[in-house]
Amino acid sequence: HDKLEFDVVLTAYDFTFDEKFDQRYADVLTREEFLQYKGALKELTSNVLENSENSSLNLALAKIDFLEKKQKKDNLTPANDPFSLSDNINTLLAECIEYGTIPFSIIARHGFIAETLMRSIVSKGIISNERISAFKKSVKTIASDISKDFEKVCSNKISVDVFNELYGHLRPSSYDIVSPNYMNRKDLFSGITQKQSKTGRFVLNNKERQNINIMLLEHGFDSTSADDIFIYAKKSIIGREYAKFIFTKHLSNIIEFIADWGKSINLNRADVSMLMLSDINRVLLSPLTDETKEYYRNKIKTSKLDFELASSFKLSYLIRSVKDIYIAPIQRSVANYVGNKRIEKSIVILNPYKSDEPVLEDKIVCIEGADPGYDWIFTRNIAGLVTKYGGANSHMAIRCAEYGIPAAIGCGEQPFDKITKSKKIILDCKAEKIEYIEY
Repeated sequence: HDKLEFDVVLTAYDFTFDEKFDQRYADVLTREEFLQYKGALKELTSNVLENSENSSLNLALAKIDFLEKKQKKDNLTPANDPFSLSDNINTLLAECIEYGTIPFSIIARHGFIAETLMRSIVSKGIISNERISAFKKSVKTIASDISKDFEKVCSNKISVDVFNELYGHLRPSSYDIVSPNYMNRKDLFSGITQKQSKTGRFVLNNKERQNINIMLLEHGFDSTSADDIFIYAKKSIIGREYAKFIFTKHLSNIIEFIADWGKSINLNRADVSMLMLSDINRVLLSPLTDETKEYYRNKIKTSKLDFELASSFKLSYLIRSVKDIYIAPIQRSVANYVGNKRIEKSIVILNPYKSDEPVLEDKIVCIEGADPGYDWIFTRNIAGLVTKYGGANSHMAIRCAEYGIPAAIGCGEQPFDKITKSKKIILDCKAEKIEYIEY
């Protein structure tokens, strides 16, 4: 999706808009249509850069703040029967959608616009990629707090309970009920903590500021300055990561209530993972009888068989016609590289289902998704990171930029499989390549 955003679709105005449009969509629109499209995107981009109280970014951040306050109050009625548990699940879902996931998606859009603007400034030769990397490294997100508090637990400055109160909801594979959250991970505090390298405040130099301001005037952004762009980018990055951190707490609570609901009728997490949310909501509309319980057991049994069958199929990522059902072409993927370091290290493969983890210090960690539940790996002094899925503006890309950790984000299925069959690899972010040196 990140590549679609940055390399295919024009969803915001930037300083290379005309060149990109000519390259991608030459002769698609009439001159009048082009000017109308360009004008609409320029107006949208101009509006988002305004830091007014009623801007969409500030309104979305206010909803996240409201959700955080609700979490601190915790007004839900204690529940231990299926009906009350299902009622709590519905309440949390409604809150999470309105004050969590929808505002988060808006803040994430702002993050994409900010990244697009910064990339276009680099393309114009006004600022270097190294300077943009320095800017991103200076932006401290919620990950900084997690690392500091993790270190405090290891040095006995705060208790595990205090840590879990703040971060215990995080889990690798955030939506998976079978994946243990931090609170239920046995070896979370084993290993060596990784301290962030200290970086100073990022400040544009006079030449950068002057050239960006000239370009802003040339493109009709009279009320926006060079500093405004970087303030907006910083606010978007921090806001997006914090919004995800807050709404996943609601999400985790929903998952735990679902697990408790299953426990109340003698179903474990693996069983409940085979049900739909609508199955759980049934108890709100009709009494839970022995016949209903038998219905659940039969449905789980059927779902497990269906899951095993579905898992045996290999489908294309993009199904464009009937022929893609019979032949699954391997999609070419190009990783998004973070930083410009070159490292040669052994690899460690992680999955979300183990609660005790191997030693990660000085290793290149391999995970499937760029998920916030894996934030704990940044406390283990890792050397690098490789993910199968994820984009240039994804959660883990932001984290690695913040910590200065070399990474290949979203390298694709075939390269990831080759990497995980290796014992040691060279991760060369500057040359944008991975070499397999020991199988």
